[in-house]
Amino acid sequence: MKTSLIALILFFQTSSWGFTLNNTAGAAFTEDEVKLYFADNCVNSGIDTSEWLYLISQTALRFWNTAPTSRLTLSEAGTRSVSTAFYTDSLCTNSSSDCDINPDLVVSDNILISCNEEATINFPDDRILAKALPNNTNGKTINGAIVLINDTATNRFQSMSIDEKISVVAHEIGHALGLGHSRFREALMYAESLESRTKLGWDDIEGLSFLYPKEQPFGGFCSTIRPDYIDTDVHHNHDHSAHDHSDENKAPYVLMIMLGAVVFFTYRKLLPRL
Repeated sequence: MKTSLIALILFFQTSSWGFTLNNTAGAAFTEDEVKLYFADNCVNSGIDTSEWLYLISQTALRFWNTAPTSRLTLSEAGTRSVSTAFYTDSLCTNSSSDCDINPDLVVSDNILISCNEEATINFPDDRILAKALPNNTNGKTINGAIVLINDTATNRFQSMSIDEKISVVAHEIGHALGLGHSRFREALMYAESLESRTKLGWDDIEGLSFLYPKEQPFGGFCSTIRPDYIDTDVHHNHDHSAHDHSDENKAPYVLMIMLGAVVFFTYRKLLPRL
């Protein structure tokens, strides 16, 4: 019985790790609804505008709008006219691992999804399927975000199934919302592209609920605490086909610790000689 109790407590302690953020401020959009706009500038993506709008709507319906403990709702808002620079240029003003966004190309609100064929800085490798640029933030507020799809002539995105394209774009939208990578393969925010990914993992839900919590009874008694780990990998330039973050640091959850304490004291009461 003592062994069982110890194993149960260890289960709660070792399994209570989770999501990462992509910025040190824990920034998030302030509105409950975030709109997804599409820049109708794709040439080599393999799908037309109507299919793109369907794809974008599915990133919300299949993934980000399904978290029961998050207040956030994403909505496909149609096309938006943008400068041709979103398609032809690097949106970063430097070629180092840090991206300083061209101030003329900052999106002021919501999330813009654009194809991009710039192959020197943005997509030097066809294994880079898409990227989310560092968010336009002000303190803890995300003012806007940009997702770029690899639209170079030899990109791998165009040959993917529609379901995998949806999961790739949904993953980048997760970065646009403020999330980093997850260490768990079942999570949408895991760094590799997995065709079998059709829904949010519990780790995605925890991260989304941390940044965009739905009001909880009893003052949020079961809400999570601030994660200890910030995803410092350059999330806007990652290779979905090769990344493995299985050794990343983890973040504890209050709920799991409390459950472990409840189990411990319950066993002590029932088995005083334990």
